[in-house]
Amino acid sequence: MDPITEGFTVSASVSKLDDPQWRRDRASKAAKAAHSPQNAARKLVESWPTLDEATRAEVRALLVGAEVRAALLATAEAVAA
Repeated sequence: MDPITEGFTVSASVSKLDDPQWRRDRASKAAKAAHSPQNAARKLVESWPTLDEATRAEVRALLVGAEVRAALLATAEAVAA
């Protein structure tokens, strides 16, 4: 018998929370979800009523610019195909 584990019994009820790798993986997944574009969009929508008009105008300009860039990219891809 291994002297390190001698006298210890392995419990079938070991929690995932006791596994450091599982905790790291879970924390990493949560951090990625918290910083996703979808989460940022949700936060923006939730805060929209509290934004001043200058900030709203800035967001509108960013969205229009992104929409134009997306349309140009789609056109370029269609032409290249």
